[in-house]
Amino acid sequence: KWEVFRDRHGDWGRDAALYFGRKQGRMKLLELSAAVGDIDYGSVAGAISRFGKRVAKGELCAEVKRVKTQLSKT
Repeated sequence: KWEVFRDRHGDWGRDAALYFGRKQGRMKLLELSAAVGDIDYGSVAGAISRFGKRVAKGELCAEVKRVKTQLSKT
């Protein structure tokens, strides 16, 4: 369930979901905040920023590419 997934400590999955919602889905911070529940838009912005920095550093490249491929198929 999303409620369990989003609160897992040290897991970058929630941040990835927010990042792709913003970058690929063009969702606004308030929309993302409402969609994930119990997370204020400032925290959403911070999560997206942190994940974006990891992507820019070259971390998670294979995973990001795989998600983008999956999203383009839908």
